[in-house]
Amino acid sequence: MIDEEQCKSLEEAANRLAQYVEQTGRKVRVLGAAPPTRKVMHTALNDRDSVENTSEGFGMFRHLIVQPVGEKSEEEAPEATEETEQEEV
Repeated sequence: MIDEEQCKSLEEAANRLAQYVEQTGRKVRVLGAAPPTRKVMHTALNDRDSVENTSEGFGMFRHLIVQPVGEKSEEEAPEATEETEQEEV
């Protein structure tokens, strides 16, 4: 169980990550966070309109992702095809 001091520290960390994502436009992954830690961070980030937060992975590889609103996660990104690769050239 997470005590009040740890909870406050995690909320502050989540908000710093959100600020970083807002400023840079880059996605951030939080690896190795236990389920209660991820829950506190998700809750702290839910009120922010500028970032989205999700968890991806399974079991011990589950991790928190904080990204700009509207950015597609890797699982939703379209696969590269010859046609799309030629468009980029």
